[in-house]
Amino acid sequence: MGIEKKSSQSKQLKERQLIEDDPYLDKSREHLRFLLYNQLKSVFVGSLNAVENKLGKNFPAYSQLRAEILRIGNDKIRDMHEILSEFNIEAISNTSEFSHKEKGKENTDGKISNI
Repeated sequence: MGIEKKSSQSKQLKERQLIEDDPYLDKSREHLRFLLYNQLKSVFVGSLNAVENKLGKNFPAYSQLRAEILRIGNDKIRDMHEILSEFNIEAISNTSEFSHKEKGKENTDGKISNI
């Protein structure tokens, strides 16, 4: 039983390595990283805009508050990059394939299209 378990684990490790080397998965991960980066960045940029709109840029603690918001946001972006590196991510397209059939022409299945 111990040998079977080791064999199974080594097979899973090899499969995982093959998946990790897949350029499509790397591209998918980078695309997700880009999308999430933009979402996180918009949160702390939006926070800064809200502070500026309500309090202005000239109040005494503005520069310290701005620096803290940016530091926290950048820390979370770095954390997100680290977390994403631990996953294999596959983008799934939301497009549908369809074929065009002219009205009155015979389809490959032998039926006449009325569309």
